[in-house]
Amino acid sequence: MRMFLLAIAFGLVLVSCGSDESETFESQAEVDTRNDQEIIDYLNANNITGTVVTPTGTHVKVDVEGSEEKPTLNDNVTVTYQGYLLNGDVFDGTTTPITFPLTNVIFGWQEGIPFFGRGGSGSIYIPSRRAYGRRGIGSIPPDAVIIFDVEIVDF
Repeated sequence: MRMFLLAIAFGLVLVSCGSDESETFESQAEVDTRNDQEIIDYLNANNITGTVVTPTGTHVKVDVEGSEEKPTLNDNVTVTYQGYLLNGDVFDGTTTPITFPLTNVIFGWQEGIPFFGRGGSGSIYIPSRRAYGRRGIGSIPPDAVIIFDVEIVDF
């Protein structure tokens, strides 16, 4: 009898630790649609116009075009930047130029940086699917749209 009661108690604990079937999770398509709308809403709320949208949904706002020559994926780029969330929380940045291979960064940077020439600057609005996706990283939550203000120093 004692073993039976322990088995029932253990079973109740397992059931109470199970997932709540009423809890719903967004599909990747739902996250993508939400991110796209979040970017549009942010741009509208901040009166940001003239962005270029890549085929994958990254928005690029060129403030200063810079040189005619543009970096490619094969280049090492030297930049200053600030990265932040839609709510303004800054998660990364540097005012001291930093150099890295363009192939070693998130897809949103790979798409956005080639819009700027040497000396160019502007902003890149990146949906989570082109950044850190469902996992997030550090202080960037899962499924978060991220923004980078960038200046291309050299490449």
